[in-house]
Amino acid sequence: MTRWRWDALHRAVFPHSGLDSVASLRALLSRSVPTAGDWSTVNVGTVAADRRYEQRSVAGYREIVDLSAANDSRFLDALGESGHFLSRHYDDFLSDWAAVRYRPMRMERAAVERGAVGHVRLEPRHQ
Repeated sequence: MTRWRWDALHRAVFPHSGLDSVASLRALLSRSVPTAGDWSTVNVGTVAADRRYEQRSVAGYREIVDLSAANDSRFLDALGESGHFLSRHYDDFLSDWAAVRYRPMRMERAAVERGAVGHVRLEPRHQ
């Protein structure tokens, strides 16, 4: 019993919106990670009555806002920045979410430019 771990059974589940109901696609598109917590902990981990060890109602986005001059605000997204399952950014935040590792929020233009992975330029369509 000393080696029993709640997070070995208890999982945060992130079903794919729309396609989780297709059993053959579920393993490819939906994500889950071990997680701690229960209904009475700070990191709330309530489970569904019909799925006793699956946490399906989770804080998918967390944010700490620093209003001081230091501007040390941080955020954490559960899955990733892309909703496309073939993108490398589909679930690249999941391990950080599970470990509660926040990322800095870039609020100044120079910091945004340094951290950019690309640029998108939108131009009006000429008729």
